[in-house]
Amino acid sequence: MNKIISIITGCLFLLTSTITAQTAGNVRLAKKIYKGNDFTEVMEYSYNADGTIKKIVQLQDNKLHATTADFVFNNRGLLTSYIKTYNLNISPEKTTILYDDENRVSSFEVTKTQNQKTVKLRAYNYNGDTVKVTEPKYQSQTVLYIFNKDSNIIKIRGLGEPATAFTNLYDSYDAAKNPLRLLGGFVDEKPVSKNNSLADNYVNIYLVNKKIEYQKISVTQYKPGGVKIPAQYKNGLPLKETATSFDKDYKKIMPVSATVYQYINL
Repeated sequence: MNKIISIITGCLFLLTSTITAQTAGNVRLAKKIYKGNDFTEVMEYSYNADGTIKKIVQLQDNKLHATTADFVFNNRGLLTSYIKTYNLNISPEKTTILYDDENRVSSFEVTKTQNQKTVKLRAYNYNGDTVKVTEPKYQSQTVLYIFNKDSNIIKIRGLGEPATAFTNLYDSYDAAKNPLRLLGGFVDEKPVSKNNSLADNYVNIYLVNKKIEYQKISVTQYKPGGVKIPAQYKNGLPLKETATSFDKDYKKIMPVSATVYQYINL
């Protein structure tokens, strides 16, 4: 159960996007605090004056784990490389990103900066609503991401041996922007949905229920001298997401994780 929950939360929370600073406005994700059953992770983000990503600091259980910086963009505004330095006695890693003619990610290559050795290579293939992500060295690591017409993931399917194969179904989404699209052009290794998932189902067995708390934006339009109307609000960006799962063995709802988002206006 814990292993399955880890896979679910990994797929859910580690996704980022290819949005650029020009399309994201002045709002940026400043901090993401994830608390799971096994560990706590804090991601802190800082930006340049033009709104592009400058630095990412990653802490695990209140200890510095890694720092990502040295971001390079091409003349189309697309991120082409960055360097991740670990708070460990290991070589920093450089990630190089290539794009196709439609400005879609075509590959991620992670190399050690000391000896230029490739430690990870992911290739991307696009076919209609499906993105196929493959690590050429490990065919069992092939994963299919299937999107709906609203650019949200409805299925993640891991192919290969039975031990590594899985299916993650996403049932519904809200209308608010996914915080991981507000990262000033940062691109991570996995596709991301445009909006926030409200529920998903892992291998049609473990149903993960999500409760999302949002910023409240007033939509009441009162005209001076007019009839007083009650305050009305719509959801803005998500502030906190809580995930739970029903454990059939214990016949009770079990906590999975809680994620808190903090934002900054540039």
